[in-house]
Amino acid sequence: WSSRVALTQHFAIRNNTADVSARNGAQETLFTMVGMLGGMYMAYLLAESSPFVQAIYFFVGTISHLYFNYKSVKSLVLTNFNKHRALICINRYLSTGIMCNTAEANDLEPVMWWREPFQTTFGVRPSELKKVVPAPILSDAIKHAMSAPEGKRFAVIAT
Repeated sequence: WSSRVALTQHFAIRNNTADVSARNGAQETLFTMVGMLGGMYMAYLLAESSPFVQAIYFFVGTISHLYFNYKSVKSLVLTNFNKHRALICINRYLSTGIMCNTAEANDLEPVMWWREPFQTTFGVRPSELKKVVPAPILSDAIKHAMSAPEGKRFAVIAT
């Protein structure tokens, strides 16, 4: 559901999230019906075929379905960062000194088999940060936080 909400918000560029969501639901229903009709027609055509031919059609259809879903996900260019795209840009900046934009982060983000890059924890005591953040980085982060204006928030990201 979080992916669906993110995509709906991405396409709702005129503050029309409800309209985009309703249209998406209608399109989804239409394509589900077309897919069911196509599947029933294929079952009718293959009813007299051997199990081997049926298996070939099944595997070709499944592989095609997965491939086109993969291509559709890779074609999306989201305009905001999630934690995976942000980490990709941070790591690229730390290793090359070049900051990437959201389009480049989208290209670099893997679609599947993503290892969770970091755990988000709110309200951590500095004594707990010592366990995961190297001392020089933690020291700089604390100095920066102490010099920040009152009420300004900050984050320490440890990878």
